Amino acid sequence: MSNKRFYVWPTHSVFWKIFLWFWLTIIILIATLIVSAALTSPATEYNIEQDELILELKKAAQKFQEQVISASKDEIAHDTESGFLHNSPNNEFFLFSSTGQLMSLNNYSPYILAAYRQLNHHTDPQIVLKKGVIMVGPQIVTVNNEPYQLYLVKRNAYTASQRIKHAIKRQWTFIFSALCTSFLLCLFLARSIIVPIREMQRYSKALAKGDFSVSVGTKITERKDEIGQLANDFENMTQQLESLIHSRDQLLRDVSHEFRSPLTRLQISLALARRKAPEAENEHARIEREAERLEILIRHVLSFYRIEHKAIHKTLCIIALDQLIKPLIEDGNFEALARDKSVRLVSCTKNAFIKGSREFMSSAIENIIRNAIRFAPVKTSVDVSLNIHHDDKKIIITVRDYGPGVPEEAIHSLFDPFFRVNETRGQENNGAGIGLAIAKRAVDYHNGNISVWNAHPGLSIAIELPLYEYS
Repeated sequence: MSNKRFYVWPTHSVFWKIFLWFWLTIIILIATLIVSAALTSPATEYNIEQDELILELKKAAQKFQEQVISASKDEIAHDTESGFLHNSPNNEFFLFSSTGQLMSLNNYSPYILAAYRQLNHHTDPQIVLKKGVIMVGPQIVTVNNEPYQLYLVKRNAYTASQRIKHAIKRQWTFIFSALCTSFLLCLFLARSIIVPIREMQRYSKALAKGDFSVSVGTKITERKDEIGQLANDFENMTQQLESLIHSRDQLLRDVSHEFRSPLTRLQISLALARRKAPEAENEHARIEREAERLEILIRHVLSFYRIEHKAIHKTLCIIALDQLIKPLIEDGNFEALARDKSVRLVSCTKNAFIKGSREFMSSAIENIIRNAIRFAPVKTSVDVSLNIHHDDKKIIITVRDYGPGVPEEAIHSLFDPFFRVNETRGQENNGAGIGLAIAKRAVDYHNGNISVWNAHPGLSIAIELPLYEYS
């Protein structure tokens, strides 16, 4: 089972994906409506900057009057065309006499003439819009005591971009309110979807750790949508898993206990048989070895059950691992010497303290050492080291043998109960395949981590535990 933890980048988070997709969709919809309204609505609906246009006309009139103070009508027409009023393709000035005669030689359309007829009776500048052409006027200018009317004409005054800008400027309050409202609605929608999913994620993590006491919660299971159905399926699955695991554990516990009594009677009968028939010592020794194997298996199964369910509820204590590990190495070395092998302590850092169960920790280290002894070749050693990584506040215990190792595809299954790799680890692999499973559960109980890798030659197993520091 993998213990990797993955960091979810904001751009990969389902919450932000849902939120941004909905919000961007609403933003695009609002923008489309504004652009469509701006391009299809009549230009007269747009707010025209009247003050700016009238001011521009007055400045042009003042400049023109200063430059043609005493000019004749012909000179006025010529001066108008010579650039006094700075005509441009989209910005033109037209000068009319008091009788309505056009003094400038600019080309004009019927729309301009219609706009003039609409404005010429006013004394103050006004603004009219005819077919996309804006006409501002009249502005009275006097030359040789004769009044003239000056008009400013803007062609193509409202292009598509200008219309959109005017629409945004006019509807800015509505746009801002719509964006804020849609932001909150999308946030609420995304949260209503993601919060139950995160709750079920927390729930599934607790199940993976064997905690069946957690619950998704009625707030989620009572939902009438697919998320509520999924939550109910989770609850049903949990109940079935709990029932199956309970039945399995009950069976293992009952079988182990039931084996104890006949095993005890078998050992008593073996002792009596040795007295009555000492000549059958070889057969008696074989029976004794098998009985010992059966007793070890029963003890391991019961230990596994107790660790798996934290059946030992003793007060946790401070453990000095350097003192705990030395007797275990001595016992392991005594067992290894009988097989022409050895166990040695390569390095040992003092003051390596943890807080936990001495029994659980001893069981974990002992099982790993005995597993290494079983597969170490003759005349080789099992190396054990204990080191402290102060930067990470971790204690690392490493056990290495120099045997054949295991196939890479089998490494992740080594800590599964009753798993054995007979074909690669030699004929001596007569264990029950539960020792490393016990070690794994004991390390998990101490909030640690256990890892294994092929050391070429041999196999290395490392236990990583949190360092306890006295305050």
